Amino acid sequence: MSDAPVLKRLLILRDERLPFIDLDLTDPETGSPLDEICLIGPNACGKSTLLARLHEAMTGRSRWMELGEAYFLAKWQIEGDDLYFAKPFDGGEGLCFRPAIESSSEWAQLGQAPPAFEDLRTLFAADLVLEASPGFGSIQSLWCDPEHCLVDGESPGDLTAFLELSLHERQEAFHRFLRAPGNREKTVAEVEETFEATSPLALPHLREAWNRLLAPSGFHLELVGDEARFVDRSGSSVAMDRLAPSLRRALLQVGLAASHPAANLFLDEAGEGMHPSLALDLLPLFRSLAAAQGERRFIATNCPLVASRFAPAARIRFVDDDEGSVTLARSTATADAPIATILEIDFGLVEAAPATHANAPIAPAPSNSSRLKRAIREADDEGELANLIDEVISIRKP
Repeated sequence: MSDAPVLKRLLILRDERLPFIDLDLTDPETGSPLDEICLIGPNACGKSTLLARLHEAMTGRSRWMELGEAYFLAKWQIEGDDLYFAKPFDGGEGLCFRPAIESSSEWAQLGQAPPAFEDLRTLFAADLVLEASPGFGSIQSLWCDPEHCLVDGESPGDLTAFLELSLHERQEAFHRFLRAPGNREKTVAEVEETFEATSPLALPHLREAWNRLLAPSGFHLELVGDEARFVDRSGSSVAMDRLAPSLRRALLQVGLAASHPAANLFLDEAGEGMHPSLALDLLPLFRSLAAAQGERRFIATNCPLVASRFAPAARIRFVDDDEGSVTLARSTATADAPIATILEIDFGLVEAAPATHANAPIAPAPSNSSRLKRAIREADDEGELANLIDEVISIRKP
């Protein structure tokens, strides 16, 4: 992590969608801020809402939820010191507290009977630092969901618009490079070769990332001068509308990440509609595009293949407690656990085989779903396992 402010913990209070949430963004062993978090759980459990609230707390840019009386307490690490910033989600004035509020007797009230935002000033009066809290709107962010892609709150357009802008910037960079004093005695072909090999504006990162996404379909991207085209194995051009919507969406998301390597990534419904091999490669691909320091990835997903790429401490599960309330829990799977174990622990897709006895009646033939689950437990090949998981998920969908 860089010396920029880093969010370590987020509490959400009096939210109609998320009545009380305490999200720890640190490694439980070291206490250091995690650079990536994966939110997992069943549909309608609150993953997307939490991701949006997290985005708003970090950037100051609201998303799609109603405001109401909701507010947050955010623990930030700033130049080695911790401070809590409290602020309503409606964008009003905030408050700043010392981290000692965690050990106060009033802290326990937050989860039991969350006070109104105005009462925090009195409740934690002894640790009040400022009658204002700074905003962190300068934090670069990339928000992606199935319907939108936003760069620092602004829409970059669709895949066609993104590609046109990228090609325009590439061509402008080449003309500047062509006019450089050291290139005056060279042929245009020689300058082009040097530009392609040395300039980041030649878009080698974009070509490599997109070709990884396109490979399972047998397509690849060709960039020549100010033109780009998708081609198949025979070299024939492929119209963009021939690409599946989920693939076009992934191309835009990855393209934006490649163009903004220092931005914090907020990705909702990651892996939705993607081929298993792409879902497995999605997080490694985003990691490869990140800047050396400072960038963080916050992802919400229903896809076990995407979740399997996160460390256990970074997998945050939505769990119903005994009283019917939703709480957050980290995965208890070990770091080297196979995907089948993650399915059982974090997603509940694989049940343990029942014990049998010598005199027990013969069980009926297993269902297709049971056979798939047994095959998942026994599979050794990652590609085969990915396809089996995809098949189980498709069976479970209504």
